[in-house]
Amino acid sequence: MAPGGGSGLPGAAGGTTSLLEEWLQKFATDGAQAPVGADPSAKTREIKEKLKEELKSTWENLKSRLEGQEAWEIRGLCFDNKEWTEKANSNSGQYVRDLCTALAEIKYFISGVWMTRKKAPGTGDNVEIEKGMDDAKIYSRCIVGAVALSTIYGDHCKLDDVIRTTEKEVDQKLEAHRSTGAQLNKCKGIDRNALLLGKSILQDEMKNWSQAERQKGMESKGSQGSWKLGKLWYNRVQGVCPQIYKGDGTKVQEQRKGNAEHMRKFLKVGDDRSITSGQATVADVLGDDNMKLSADKLTEVLSKLVGSDGKVDITNMDKLMEQLNKETETTTGKYYIINILHHECISVLM
Repeated sequence: MAPGGGSGLPGAAGGTTSLLEEWLQKFATDGAQAPVGADPSAKTREIKEKLKEELKSTWENLKSRLEGQEAWEIRGLCFDNKEWTEKANSNSGQYVRDLCTALAEIKYFISGVWMTRKKAPGTGDNVEIEKGMDDAKIYSRCIVGAVALSTIYGDHCKLDDVIRTTEKEVDQKLEAHRSTGAQLNKCKGIDRNALLLGKSILQDEMKNWSQAERQKGMESKGSQGSWKLGKLWYNRVQGVCPQIYKGDGTKVQEQRKGNAEHMRKFLKVGDDRSITSGQATVADVLGDDNMKLSADKLTEVLSKLVGSDGKVDITNMDKLMEQLNKETETTTGKYYIINILHHECISVLM
């Protein structure tokens, strides 16, 4: 498996397997095969639970970073010598700097760079390049990082400005860690189907956690919660762009869609060149929080890998990918129509 891209490995049917297929194979074939006459649904549930366990444990790792204090290096990226148009001591100025630390934290996490502050300013950071990150772990981090960025920060205003201002320097800082093992630019192989799976498993949990943190910030008027979560939310709503978050949520969804391509490029997720006109792209999936599979539909998709004897049959991976592609297009089309009808209804009422 090669997360940075490429055509994949030889497939069972003489073709090649995509990175997503290789990742799914790992969890489908990990463990003992079912005995003869086993219930196929039991094996499907087992595969589903393994995927959940992998992605949720990866999310817990990232969550702890978002809750914690950023390293001096990340703080310097976002606070020092930046040509921010917002004054540092204003709500807006504090907001863009704190949003920057959150975005950088996600990218450092994906790259396997773990940094914590030494005690005093100017003394630097403790730097740990995480070991044992095989290709499957890197792929999981790419999925979790992209879903987290979209779910937690995708509706934030000025996100595009923050990315434009800091993206180059974030990449330069991470490049300095390459020689010690940092995993850079490994997310190109994350496609729209991988994101759909990730969102189906993680989005609700991430959203509930994020909303609880935002509520902490609002109820305490910014005195509680992480700087990258509750306090960031309070500062943003109060002094930066409150008009986006009033009403029925239409402007929030528009904000996320407008940020989608910026998020994709920042994390270097996916390659849409193989997508034909009219098909859903990686940015489409990132930009619409309605685009996910129900629990039952996810089970149905994964069941394609399990034969009637309860055994995993990797030669059926093509059937799974075909079903997943179908669900991606169906989900995209459904919400595209809903959005059109929604806007038409608003126009009529106005």
